[in-house]
Amino acid sequence: MKDKWLVIVGVVAIVVGGLGLVFLSVVPNALYSTSSNRRSAQINPGNGPGMMGRGMMNDGGMMNGGGMMGSGGMMNGGGMMNGGGMMGGNFSAQPTPVAPSGGSSSSSSNASSSSSASSSVAPSRGRGMMGGGGPVGGLTAVDSSGKAILAPAGSNLPENTATQKVRDLNVTIALTPYPPASFQTGTFLVTLVDDKGQAVTDAQVVLDLTMPSMWMPVNKPTAQNIGGGKYQATALWTMRGGWRIEVIVTRGSDKYSAFFDVGL
Repeated sequence: MKDKWLVIVGVVAIVVGGLGLVFLSVVPNALYSTSSNRRSAQINPGNGPGMMGRGMMNDGGMMNGGGMMGSGGMMNGGGMMNGGGMMGGNFSAQPTPVAPSGGSSSSSSNASSSSSASSSVAPSRGRGMMGGGGPVGGLTAVDSSGKAILAPAGSNLPENTATQKVRDLNVTIALTPYPPASFQTGTFLVTLVDDKGQAVTDAQVVLDLTMPSMWMPVNKPTAQNIGGGKYQATALWTMRGGWRIEVIVTRGSDKYSAFFDVGL
């Protein structure tokens, strides 16, 4: 009888010991796994709306997608310093597609369509602050609204010279160097002749240089009377683009304005 109870106690001890081993092996692993998951949730925020996920520096944030420095932002796509902005030009169009080489007839047709599309998507140079654009030179007499005034019949003028008549005064301007260039000093030679063909030597002449497409600081050099009805001034061309030169002539109580357009 005593031996029977010893056997039963031994079996129970073995079962309890086995259950204890299972408990000791399973429960700590489960606790560790739960703790690891909690820690990973704290330190791995993923691509959420945080500072470096979808937030400040990624998809739609400050430095990538549509933000300050990204595709449509201040310094890239259509923003202040590149695309169509202040210092770029008008580079808002997509690059010209390039057809793959060595393709079949379908590739050739794709190339043809790409070629025809390139004319519509090729970037142009706008009249931004430093982007320039438009024809260079083209000195033309205009009215105050910018409408071209035809040169007098038979006036065979050099390309750097234009003239127009304002009431009883003929105003002619010549630019050197020509065509003018941005950030270079230009010389403006104004010649005044009355309607009788006599040189006007008693006038005061001031130039007013502006850009019709944008605001510019005041640039109004005074021309010096160098004799023979000629008045000369110098001024710095500061930006590329289309410029308007107003020649302001004061003679006694009379005041005249002649306008000329030129491109840099």
